[in-house]
Amino acid sequence: MTKNNGFSALIALFFLTSCALSQKSSSIASSTSGVVAISPTSNSILTSTSSTASTSNTAPFVFNVSASGYTSTSVTVQAGQILRLTFAPSQASTLSNGSSTVYNYSALGVYITVGSLTLPSTMLTNGYGGTTAERSPVLDFSPALTGCTSGTSSGTACRTSVTITISSPNSNYWCLIDGQMCPWNRVSQGQTWGGTLTVETDDTQAVD
Repeated sequence: MTKNNGFSALIALFFLTSCALSQKSSSIASSTSGVVAISPTSNSILTSTSSTASTSNTAPFVFNVSASGYTSTSVTVQAGQILRLTFAPSQASTLSNGSSTVYNYSALGVYITVGSLTLPSTMLTNGYGGTTAERSPVLDFSPALTGCTSGTSSGTACRTSVTITISSPNSNYWCLIDGQMCPWNRVSQGQTWGGTLTVETDDTQAVD
């Protein structure tokens, strides 16, 4: 009788232990089933390959250029993908060859070159003799920029030194003086000419 009671107690203990293990296993499975896997998404980092217009508050660069005779002068700017400019002729207020003679003109036209691209300013009046002070249309030299490839973002990205050359000046000086070589002709040796170059780049406001 005592032997049977001991066997029965052993069976009962085994049953209770099995139930406890089963409940513990079920509890662990329940707790891990609520874990959410976190993995990076494919669009977590977006890389733009298109350029955007500059939002800079910096005013366009302004250069007062001048030379004497049928020659050229140049300025240099830093640009990436944008280079647009205007030219406005100045009046001949500078003395030529150290003399007291001022070779006045009321109209001047030049050619402007960047790289292999040359564009004319057209003949423009400068306000002398009651004429209207004009400036050229906006001349776009952006296609001539080869130092930075398209798709480069703005900011501190690619910038290269770009030379802008102003050359081949023609004025109406002789036409004003004695009615010859009208409406205009090449600026003669010793005669001064000049104007204002206003330049837009990636880092400035637009030139209007």
